[in-house]
Amino acid sequence: MAYKDVVVYATRSDGVTFRYNDGDWIVPEGGIEGIDELPAEFYSKTRGYGTGEILTGVALLSREITITTCCKIKGSASANKRKAFMDFHKKASTSGEPFTYKVYVTYKNQTVKAENCYLIGSSMPMGNIYSYDSGVVIFKSLDPFLYDNNGNKIGGI
Repeated sequence: MAYKDVVVYATRSDGVTFRYNDGDWIVPEGGIEGIDELPAEFYSKTRGYGTGEILTGVALLSREITITTCCKIKGSASANKRKAFMDFHKKASTSGEPFTYKVYVTYKNQTVKAENCYLIGSSMPMGNIYSYDSGVVIFKSLDPFLYDNNGNKIGGI
């Protein structure tokens, strides 16, 4: 089962866009991770007396977004789709400059954007040529916040 009302796409720093669930691609249920909450780490120490702990600090961590997508075309006809997937998901340009990405997710009519993302991994394993291809992409944003259409910081959707 795929997400029906979810739109997921990424735009690379050179302006090229890849849509993960548009046309020939779908995002399966559970295919988006890392956008649901603000990544944070809490530090505490035990009280010198009594019960419980004392909160000593909070650190906002970088955000890791994982997207799984599947091609709806199978067999040799999917070769061009496979090439498009692999060509878009490059860590650096031909000059060696690392690409940055903006990842957009629309869920229940709320669009959020993760900015300054770096591609830390992408995979489209080879399998049976008569089965559907699926790919996994992992982006890392050093900014823990997501942004809405007005540029407001939000923790997740």
